[in-house]
Amino acid sequence: MKLLLLLSILIASHSMTIAADPVPTGDVGLTTKDLTFVADQSDEFNSDSIDQQKWNIDSKDFGPWSWEPENVVQSDGSMHLRMLQKDHQ
Repeated sequence: MKLLLLLSILIASHSMTIAADPVPTGDVGLTTKDLTFVADQSDEFNSDSIDQQKWNIDSKDFGPWSWEPENVVQSDGSMHLRMLQKDHQ
């Protein structure tokens, strides 16, 4: 019973850690006035399809990992990546 309680606490604390907003560590030393918008390095994902000049969605297989273009979609101003485990090679 103690093991089950400990396992439940660990799982709950892990999921809370994952859900937390990211926080920079250390002093990054930048303010918004130090930053410059670079249009060529930005993507608002507001077109009908993924901008393949900016994103490679069809990379070659490497080892046991691969990426398939059909697992990348763009909608509502975001790029969505679908991860599926499949045996291959």
